[in-house]
Amino acid sequence: MRIVFAVVLAAALGITLATGTFTGGATPAAANQPLDGYGGCGTGYDNLGNQIGNNDSGDNNCEDKLLSQLRPGNVVPGPGQADASGRALLTINEKKRRICIVADFSNLTGPITALELHRGVTRVNGATVALFGKSGSADSVARCEDGMKLKLLRSIEKTPAGFYLLVETSGRPNGALRGQLDHAL
Repeated sequence: MRIVFAVVLAAALGITLATGTFTGGATPAAANQPLDGYGGCGTGYDNLGNQIGNNDSGDNNCEDKLLSQLRPGNVVPGPGQADASGRALLTINEKKRRICIVADFSNLTGPITALELHRGVTRVNGATVALFGKSGSADSVARCEDGMKLKLLRSIEKTPAGFYLLVETSGRPNGALRGQLDHAL
């Protein structure tokens, strides 16, 4: 039921969902793998993180997809909410200066009080760069943030492992779930 809800909600928000399976958060080794083709709209990055292409396709709907596996053991300093889990799809549209999220959760207790995107690598807390707000539900969230800075969006696309999602609930105000971003394959 949650997946159907997320697909319908994503369609209503104009978000195109990626296909495939969620493969887990990025690791430092994964961050150094060739990223040829990532960056969308004719842009990609080589295995050293250098941009290739020009990101000037003229397509206002060109979007990059990023995934996150949300786990309680990733919360720093912890503990997160045991037995809870989640997954999220972020969609970045540079030309519209927009970042959207569709996320679903399992066994999360209480309503979500905050869903935030932070700058920070695994096991390191960092500054909040986007707030997706709160939800009256503990099952799913679908939101977009407009007016994002282009430099930030490009940084997220280029080095997704340097960013993470944090889910906070009334019972876990310092974090119930956390997950690093990774490119959708």
